[in-house]
Amino acid sequence: MAYEQVSQRFGEFAAARDLSGSALGVASGGVDGYLKFAILVSPTGAVPASTTLRPDWQVDVATGPTVRTMGVIQNRPEITEGVTLYCSGMVMVRAGGVIAAGQDVMCDATARAVVLDTSNVANLRQGRALEGATAADQVITILLREQF
Repeated sequence: MAYEQVSQRFGEFAAARDLSGSALGVASGGVDGYLKFAILVSPTGAVPASTTLRPDWQVDVATGPTVRTMGVIQNRPEITEGVTLYCSGMVMVRAGGVIAAGQDVMCDATARAVVLDTSNVANLRQGRALEGATAADQVITILLREQF
């Protein structure tokens, strides 16, 4: 069973698009962002080059293993609603496939945790699995590494 012990949580950034996973939201370009890796984007949708936080930035799901994530989304916000974002500690995340406890994980193209592929040095380690997953979309606990 997955569990959490969070050491750092960001306040409320707005969702850049519908992250609730509702049928209506998905039909209009949204996704289910719950327990997936997240990035901060500018109001125009661009990933900011700076690591200085700005209040007008918004949260979206991460787009792959080479993108610097800011944490894991912990709620299901609709567009412009506040996103609860855990950025370090033991957090729950959705697995993208089979993962053994103790393996390092990275973000896949759907913002889920997968085993770190070390053959590409551009891939960023997001954390270490504290529990294993036997299938995609299983909820597991990882020790989330701060990326900023």
